[in-house]
Amino acid sequence: MKKGIIAVAIIVLLIALFIVIRKPSEEQTVKDWVKKQPIIITETGETRAIAAEWIAEKEQYLLKDAEGDICYITKEKLMTAIKTETKPTIAPSPAPTTVQAPTPAPVTAPTPETTPTLPSSPAPAPALNITPTPTPTGPACGNALIEAGEQCEPPNTQTCNAQCQLKIPPPRPSYCTNYKWDGD
Repeated sequence: MKKGIIAVAIIVLLIALFIVIRKPSEEQTVKDWVKKQPIIITETGETRAIAAEWIAEKEQYLLKDAEGDICYITKEKLMTAIKTETKPTIAPSPAPTTVQAPTPAPVTAPTPETTPTLPSSPAPAPALNITPTPTPTGPACGNALIEAGEQCEPPNTQTCNAQCQLKIPPPRPSYCTNYKWDGD
């Protein structure tokens, strides 16, 4: 009996220790932080964050206030602010940079004595009168979609013909004269 009580006490103690020692995930830490509606210092002043959304493509959190998006912040910067209990300071987004194309070197014209003579140019080719093929806008049989005017997909099956219309089996007679179906 004493061994059973001791075993239960040890299990309870281990569970309590696990709960105390267990660290919450970063996601849970950020959720808990946002519930407190912390103040964020921005380029225009201070605002309260009411949501933080992880944006995987940018690998950053998007902080939002009551009016909408505030800014993006890296996970490291946000976790540091949460752990140190400081207000995250958001720097203004850098202005987009434009790269100026290099200027080509000036080309000097050849002197008259070195100018090559070119053969006379051929006559221009006649203009081709090409009419573009219109893109079909109606239903397309065989595209795996039953569209207006179609009854089935895919075509050429046991129940669907080549025009995507149902194949209708011959009607069954309502009576038989000789107790078997033989077409009479």
